[in-house]
Amino acid sequence: MKQTFLWQIGVADGDYREFALSGRHTEYLRLFPDDVQFRVGQSDPGRNWSYIHPGPADIWAGSHQHPFRILFPLNEVPEGVCRFTLHLVNTHYSVPPLLEVRINDRYSCRFRLPVGGNDASLTDPKAGRRYTLSFLFSRNHLQVGENVITLTVLEGSWLLYDALALEAGLTLPELPNVTDLTAETTMLFRRVNGDLKQAVRVRLNNTGLEGEVEAGVEGIGNSTQRITLKPGENAFYLLIPPLERPQKLRLFLRTAGKEWNTEFEGRPERQWKVFVAPSSHTDIGYTDWQERVFQRHNENTLLACRVCDENLHFKWNLEVAYQAFLFRQKYPLVFRQKLAPRICEGRIGLQGLYLNMLTGLCSGEEMVRVVTRAQTLARSCGLGAVHAANLTDVPTSVGTLPMFLAQAGVRYFAEAVNLYHAPVFSHADPRLVQSPFWWEGLDGSRVLAILTNSYGYVRRLSLTGTLEEVEAQILPYLREFAGRDYPCDAVYAYGGFFDNEPLDPRYAEVIAQWNSRWEYPQIVLCTVDEFFRYVEKGFSKRLPVFRGDFGVYWEDGAASTAHETALVRWAKRKLETAEQWLALANLHLPAHTFPIGDIHNAWEEVIFFDEHTWGAWCSVSEPESEQTKHQWEFKAAYARRAAEKAESLERRAQQRLCSLAQTRTTAPPSSAQVVVVWNEFSWHRDIAAEATLPDATRSWRIREARTGRLLPVQRRGNRLLFLAEQVPPVGYASFLLEPGEPPSASPLLRRGGDEWTWEGAGLRLRFDPGTGAVVSLRRGSSGKEWVNTQSGYGLNQFLYVMGGEGTRLMHPHLAEPRFEVFTHNRASIEVVENGSLCAVLHLRRSGQNLPPLDTWVVMWRDGRLEFLNVLHKEATLAKEAGYFAFPFLFADPKGIRGFVEQPYGILQVEAEQLPGGCREWYTTHSFAALSDGRYTAHLATPHAPLVTFNDFFKGLWRGKLEALNGSVFAYVFNNYWDTNYKASQGGDLVFGFSLNLLEGDFDPAVATHFGWERLAEMSDPRRPAYGQARQANIQTRLPAPPALSLLQVSSPDGVVVVGGVTWEDDRLLIRLYNTGRKHTRARLAFGRWAPREARQADLTGRLQKNLPLHPAGVDVTVPGRRVVTLAMR
Repeated sequence: MKQTFLWQIGVADGDYREFALSGRHTEYLRLFPDDVQFRVGQSDPGRNWSYIHPGPADIWAGSHQHPFRILFPLNEVPEGVCRFTLHLVNTHYSVPPLLEVRINDRYSCRFRLPVGGNDASLTDPKAGRRYTLSFLFSRNHLQVGENVITLTVLEGSWLLYDALALEAGLTLPELPNVTDLTAETTMLFRRVNGDLKQAVRVRLNNTGLEGEVEAGVEGIGNSTQRITLKPGENAFYLLIPPLERPQKLRLFLRTAGKEWNTEFEGRPERQWKVFVAPSSHTDIGYTDWQERVFQRHNENTLLACRVCDENLHFKWNLEVAYQAFLFRQKYPLVFRQKLAPRICEGRIGLQGLYLNMLTGLCSGEEMVRVVTRAQTLARSCGLGAVHAANLTDVPTSVGTLPMFLAQAGVRYFAEAVNLYHAPVFSHADPRLVQSPFWWEGLDGSRVLAILTNSYGYVRRLSLTGTLEEVEAQILPYLREFAGRDYPCDAVYAYGGFFDNEPLDPRYAEVIAQWNSRWEYPQIVLCTVDEFFRYVEKGFSKRLPVFRGDFGVYWEDGAASTAHETALVRWAKRKLETAEQWLALANLHLPAHTFPIGDIHNAWEEVIFFDEHTWGAWCSVSEPESEQTKHQWEFKAAYARRAAEKAESLERRAQQRLCSLAQTRTTAPPSSAQVVVVWNEFSWHRDIAAEATLPDATRSWRIREARTGRLLPVQRRGNRLLFLAEQVPPVGYASFLLEPGEPPSASPLLRRGGDEWTWEGAGLRLRFDPGTGAVVSLRRGSSGKEWVNTQSGYGLNQFLYVMGGEGTRLMHPHLAEPRFEVFTHNRASIEVVENGSLCAVLHLRRSGQNLPPLDTWVVMWRDGRLEFLNVLHKEATLAKEAGYFAFPFLFADPKGIRGFVEQPYGILQVEAEQLPGGCREWYTTHSFAALSDGRYTAHLATPHAPLVTFNDFFKGLWRGKLEALNGSVFAYVFNNYWDTNYKASQGGDLVFGFSLNLLEGDFDPAVATHFGWERLAEMSDPRRPAYGQARQANIQTRLPAPPALSLLQVSSPDGVVVVGGVTWEDDRLLIRLYNTGRKHTRARLAFGRWAPREARQADLTGRLQKNLPLHPAGVDVTVPGRRVVTLAMR
């Protein structure tokens, strides 16, 4: 009998690129709407066979089964036995497929395929974990004429094909015949009559008939077992005494007249504990409408409460604290009677983060809310504190997160790293990969942490299936840890179910059954904190310490919605200021109540916008679908409501400030009106302010109420611009608006040799007539040039990058980037305002293949230079990105350091970043800076949070940032993602920037003052306005005194500033932020208010030590780079 190949599809070479859709899996539904049907001899693998076979767990493929049919004719049924072989490049890394093979509806078999490599294999076949499946079947299952083999993934996720083949003419032996005999010691241990035994796994193919053999292991012990071998693949265990050292062992199988044997290396194994902390991943949308997602998680929590009553061993985790708030809102009685007690008992875990945040988008005060809400809820339930926090799906987080966690009472932190669009583990220290470590923040705060490879481990380990399925998953999973210097005997299996999946409570029973069968690995069903407590108790001194920042891999997606992202940044600053003034007014105006509910609700909108789910799974592949449109409208509404609520609170705060300023007054001079300017920051500050004129036909002037000095002014129609100098910290200064001629003053701006050269306010600028960028900028008497023209760019030059589809601009493992860079080549310039305080140039820029741009260049009398850019952009689905370049020239190019502001922290890029952290882009709260020690350039980026250093993003996905060259790029928009984020954006997009160029080294306090001030004055992205000044309050009475600080902080070098101020539990909460690196003694003083009590508190307001009061105020030590909270009453 001759063995022959009936057919073969593809080549078994570990590469799928001969098949259709290679590297473009999200297009499956579009290209294969009726699934795959392949006719042997007629169809083309490159067009008719998909490289990927999706399963029901794949949302991008519709979350259902997809039968693949192979049709082939036979003129006659072949002789002998047939063999069907599948060569696979990879299977899903966490939800491996259950594959059914059906032959002519006469014969079918199912195979649970092993766990494969990660998502990188979707675009890079070399990243896969190859696997071959082969089985024999009788010729009787074939027929003359047309035959059909149907492949269907019944459960789980995708597999990637390499080749498929069907052979015939094989001979089936008459007797049992053992081939492919292998043996290996395992991590499985069983207790037999009180003695612990280690399991040896035996695998073989029986190409003969069923028969019984005697099996044993020589070299340790003398026992043998009788095993019945069935035809095909066989796997079974032999139990031996636990090995204490590696040694050679010999496996034998004996039957009548025959023996088969093989030698193998016996290895001692750790007696593992697998801590499983089940939860369902919380995407606010993505899989379905947000409203339905909320319902799903409430259903999960309701079911968890019920199963807790039925099964004393059942445990569940609320992945984010919001799930508990959501449940309390819908089921208040069940919350009180069921959920709250289960949380206190440790049956249902409550986690310390409110939602799965993109931490790089958050402000410091926003992060305070994110970490404190769970603690407040826990205290209301009778639980002292929440000690563990999760961050799921988001690959990395900022370096100040440990500070926020630790100061909220959180000691443990687990992050489920999604490696999609984030090669974290490619560059990480191995000790950071799925291994516990101590993570120190930039301030030295420390949490016990772990980064896991994804989540959904109840699914990944098949813990709702059979014990055989559990075994098939758990042993390869543990082998990843056994092969390296892992510091303990416990591993952490993060989460239970994937994106918004329903809770399947069967895992508790399966785990109990497993632990009855095997002593080890022991599966410990737990809440999140239980794993960390176990590790901390037994292994804390063995764990490595890593200090620094992991970066912001997924925050770049926020640039797919530049307008809404800017709007939320604007709203945050308004909200923080309003909250501060309302809290302080609450001290001085007892008749007014602090609107804690309204402030909470406004922050809710902000937090939900910065949560990691931006849109639907099909947001890019199906941008016009109902799912995509509905989910984006729901998301965008958070931004709109945040702005509306912040504006409303700001108006209320302004009314309170007017009342506060009139609590003690005197009459102003006749014919004068009182103008009051408020300073929300804790340092003296010059503020550009405007007063609305009562009569625009007359001349008016401004007089400082404290000194009587007339101030320079600048007329703007019916408004008068003036500079309120040295307004007291967290206080006000009063001015008199009176009829009369103001002091004469020369205009700031003077034209140079041509229309492209201008001087004023100590600045000398030259613009490029084509790009409209600043190609020369000199400041001060030194005449230092600040523009590095060797970079090829000028300051504020716009770069439009087109292309990148299917390249590394989208994912690290795709092809080399292909793109084109366009910049404007036509510009015009005109003076639109030229006063003594402020001068404005308007540039109109245009060019081929990029959006036109209006730029207003604003020069202030103090030498500050601002750019307000309004980009008139059309929406496109083509891949694109936009940048504004800022190439600075330094005296010492080798000594340049870069800085970005994080939530209550300043990161020195590269020097303070951890291996595996993102170097491609950074987010900044308010500023980025470059310094060589002699000179420092600050760039404020109020509207756009993303920046890159050295160059724009080119898909390098670096593990290390090379030496800085002095250039920073504002990364203002992109659409590089192929899911979740928005596919296109258009309209008038506003991007403002401000420069502060100084001699001397980088000073964190100076940088913070500059950045925060620019955020406070940022232009509303809905109503952009150049040369914007603060609208001053006008009142009839003059405050007494005419200038007052309600709250001020003093410290050496001014490094300590007031962060947030709020009101909680009849106490004023004040956050002091030390921008410097050293511990500092700071003094907090109040203007009109004398506190009765001062306490230090944590971020949640939980009171700590008493602080002594004295007439000059309250003294407190603020550690370097840290926030300290004071509670006063």
